[in-house]
Amino acid sequence: ANFKESQLAKVKAGQSVTGNNNVALGSSAGVGITASDTVNIGTGSSASGQQSISIGYKNVVSGAKSGAIGDPTTITGNGSYSVGNDNTISVNNSFAYGSNISITAAANTINGNVVLGNNSADDAYAQIKAELWVA
Repeated sequence: ANFKESQLAKVKAGQSVTGNNNVALGSSAGVGITASDTVNIGTGSSASGQQSISIGYKNVVSGAKSGAIGDPTTITGNGSYSVGNDNTISVNNSFAYGSNISITAAANTINGNVVLGNNSADDAYAQIKAELWVA
C-alpha cells in the first residue's frame, strides 16, 4: 500500500495483513501484506512478495523470494536482492550491491544480472553461470 508522508505516522505496523507468519516492525511497516513469510522492518517498508524481505525506509519488495536492505529501493523481480540505497530491480534473479543502481533489462533471463558499484546500470553487468556436468 502506498501512503502519503502525513499518513505514515497514523498507521500501525502490520495493519490489515492477511498473510501468515509475517514480521512487521516500524511505523507503517508491512501494511496490507497478503503474502506469507515476509519480513518488513523500517518505516513504510513493504515486502509483499511471497517469502520476501524489506529492511529499510520505504523499501518496496514485490518480487517473490527477493530482498532489499537499504532505503528506498524497489524490487519487482523474483529471486532478486539489493544491498544499498535508491536501487531499482525489475529483472528476475538479479543482484545489486551499491547505491543508485538500475537493473531493468536481463542479460540472460535465467541468470539475471549482477551489478556492483554506485550509479551503475545493467548495461555493465557481470554474469555468473554455473553448469553441472554429469559423468
